[in-house]
Order: sequence, then structure tokens, then C-alpha cells
Amino acid sequence: MQDWLTALADLFVGNFWIWAVIGAWSGFIIGSIPGLGPVFALALAIPLTFGMEPLSAMILLGSIYCGTVTGGSVSSVLLNIPGTTGSIATCWDGFSLAKQGRAAEALGAGIMSSTLGTFIGLICLAFLGPLLGRLVAYIGPVEYFSLIILAFAFVAAASKGEAIKGFIMGGVGLLFAFVGMDVITAYERFTFGSLFLMDGVPFGPAVIGIFAFSQLINSAIKGQSISHGEKVTGNVLPGVIAVFKHPITVVKAWIVGIIAGVMPGLGINIGNIMAYMLEKNASKTQEEKDSFGKGNIRGIIAPEVANNATAYANLSSSFALGIPSGSSDAILLGGLILWGLTPGKAFFDTSQSLFFPTLVWGMALAPLILLPGLFIIKYLAKITEIKPYTLLPLVTVISILGSLSSRGHIFDIWVMIVFGFIGYILDRGGFPLSTLVISLVLGTLLETNMSRALRISDGSWAIFVQKPVSLIVLIISLIIVLGAFVDLKTPLVNFFNRFKFMSKLKIGK
Repeated sequence: MQDWLTALADLFVGNFWIWAVIGAWSGFIIGSIPGLGPVFALALAIPLTFGMEPLSAMILLGSIYCGTVTGGSVSSVLLNIPGTTGSIATCWDGFSLAKQGRAAEALGAGIMSSTLGTFIGLICLAFLGPLLGRLVAYIGPVEYFSLIILAFAFVAAASKGEAIKGFIMGGVGLLFAFVGMDVITAYERFTFGSLFLMDGVPFGPAVIGIFAFSQLINSAIKGQSISHGEKVTGNVLPGVIAVFKHPITVVKAWIVGIIAGVMPGLGINIGNIMAYMLEKNASKTQEEKDSFGKGNIRGIIAPEVANNATAYANLSSSFALGIPSGSSDAILLGGLILWGLTPGKAFFDTSQSLFFPTLVWGMALAPLILLPGLFIIKYLAKITEIKPYTLLPLVTVISILGSLSSRGHIFDIWVMIVFGFIGYILDRGGFPLSTLVISLVLGTLLETNMSRALRISDGSWAIFVQKPVSLIVLIISLIIVLGAFVDLKTPLVNFFNRFKFMSKLKIGK
């Protein structure tokens, strides 16, 4: 309790507010620019912390991290370009709403959902960090493999009615994911002798091509603005209110985000997609399910809540285990080491004078970003009314810069262009692009954990059904996949009704 009171007292220190405001808004702007995100922002900020006291440095980096994660939804909604990897799923319904002239509503829902996700993520980091960090140590490659299979099963279920196309896209995505060197044996696959493919298909340029460049091609052919001539409503309030109308959606996304966050190797690029798929599969009617991808506001709320919850839950396992879950976590852990702190099991006990004030500042930053953000985004929404001959050059430049931001190779621009045409053709054919992206994200993780598990078992596949957790998850996955092709509800209901009838029989009378 004393630690929390001390942390609250630090809110009234003027010097800290300066770093918080600078970090939050510079992060929000950088997060809104496709291809940059938290890694880019934190890498630039680390040198600025040399000579700063640890708490000021942590507040600066924490506020930048908070701002970039929140700002990622802006370009996702307006341009169909994910600002960060955690905003991929936001594109699917956010951009659809923008095309209907409801960009301001979509942005309002996105930033409000991000704020709620930030709060729950920080609470998780404060109270569950040490516990979750220890539990994660018991999850091995066998369990990881099964959980990733479950993720693919969710994708199949989300493609009900188009399950065949969903599985085809899943297979195509896995083929692209397997390009490059084998993560265990370093054996080259599908590189065609190109050094630029040794590390695999660059994810950032591929995603920008699939979503942004393909849309650019479509707009150039049709000659329409993003909003298709619809007048953009400048009111963000309906989007903000919509978040509070769907509390169950928020809670489910929190849970998914926390689970994805505390497991090293998953993170925001998977957490937001899983939350989206879970929400889509929870639809009560087929009509409601089909509305996802066409402008369902829940398709923005779920991934944005999960995105932010995952980002901070990620830090709990990273700080507790000393193992970064991603590039941004690695930079933050590097900062802790620079300031003389040691991440690990004892971190939450020995660094409370830094840890709790940082959490309090994170909670203070959420409304600091929310209120001005809601004011600004209603004007940003007007971008969707701009005529294509004006907007297309801008989107092209942003797409190129976003593709170059990760490695700086001209080759990545060609990757973006190729995937742009692939995305355009597949979209015209009615194939789910989201499944392709999910497979790209999960493919490497699937292969890595499968290889590790098989090495542990000396090549025996039985290891995946010998572990209780893995067996249960695989059974659930099988049921979900079967449910994508067969109506399992009716036979299950009949079975339980029959069991109920038999229980009423008076045996022996």
C-alpha cells in the first residue's frame, strides 16, 4: 500500500509530467505511421535516457510504448494499413466502416477500447505479473504447438460457409511462412538463391501489400474515395458509447489479451487476431457472423482491447523471466539493465520504487491520450473523403516508407507490390485475406515448437497426446474444425435430451 501511495505522490512532480506528455504524444504520432511502431520509437528514445534518473527514463519509455500501441488503430481505420502489428485485425472492420463514411465512429471505438485495454493490462502487470511469470515457465513446446493448432482451428470456424477457401488460405500462408532457413536446422527452403529471403518473407511489407497496396489498386481501378462518396460523420461519440454497450466483448478480449501476453513468443500480433476470431465465432446467428469484415463495431473493440492488454501483460512475463517476448520488450529490458536493474524472478520485489510509479503513470497516461485523441481523430476522419487522385500518391509513399522501415532493402518494396497484387486477386475471388495473414504470423511459431517437441521425444508424435493440457487443447481444436463443416449442435442436443429422458426412468419398478 505504501508503494502505491508513494507512486501517487509522484504524479504531482512537474518534471515527470513533461516526459509523460512528450512520450505519449510522440508515441501516438509514430504509432499512427505504418511500419514504425513501438520498436522504432523506443530505439530512438533509448539514447535520450542516458544520464536520466531511472524513474524519469522509465516514464518516458513507458509513455512512448503506451502512445504507439494506442496510435496503431488510426492508419488501420483510415488507410487499411496497420500502424503496428497489433492493429492488423482492426483493419478488417475499421476500414469497412471508413468506406461507409463512419471513420470517426470507428476511430472513437478504437481509441476508447485501447484505453480500457491499457487499464486492464497495467492491472494485470501489477497484481498478476509475478504469478503469471512463474506459471509460464511450465508451458513447453508441446503445449505451445497445441495452442497454435487451436488458433488455426478458430480460423477454420470463422470461415464457416467458406471453410474450403479458409483452409486453402491457411495452407498458402503456411507456405509463405516456411520460406527461409529452418529455425532449428538452418536448412534453406524456397529462397530461390536470394539472400533477402534467408530470414523469410518480411512480415511488414507483406501485410502492407495484402491490405494497403491491394486497396490502392482497387481504388485506382474504381476511381472512388475511401468513403465511396459517403459524407463522413464527424462525431466520435457513437463509437465511444458502443464500447460500453458491449461489456462481454471487452471482458473476453481482456482475457484473450492477457493469455497471449503472458506467453513468450505470442504477443500483440497474435492476441488481437485471436480476440477478433473469438468474437466472430461467438455470434449468435450466421447473419451476425457474416457482418464481421463488413463494418461490425465489435470487430474493432475486441482486437483493440486485446492489443493493449497483451502489450502490458507481455511485460509481466518479460520482467519476471528476463526473457523478452518481442523486440519492444527487449529494448525495455535493455533499458532496465542500463539503469542498473536486473530483470528476473526477483524484479517485482527489488525494484518496487521504479515499478509501481511506472504503473501509476501508465494509468494516468491513458486519459491523457484519450481526451485529446478523441478531439483530433474526428478531423483525421476527413481523410476518407479525399479524392483518389490526391490520396493515392500519399498512400503509395506511406506504403513504401512502411515497407522500407524494417530492413531498408529495395527488395521489400517488391515484396509489398507482389503481395499487393496477390491480395487484390484473392480478395476479388472471395478468399479470406485474414486467414492468410494469421498463417504468416503463426507459421514460424508452429514449426519451431513442433521441431522442439519432436527433438525432446526423439521423433515420436505421441508426445502431443501424452501431455494432458496438449491433449485437451487438441480435442477442442478437432471439435472446432469439425464444427466448421458439420452441424454438431443438433446431435449433441439430441444426445443430452436422451440422457435427460433416461435419467427420469425408474429402474426396477
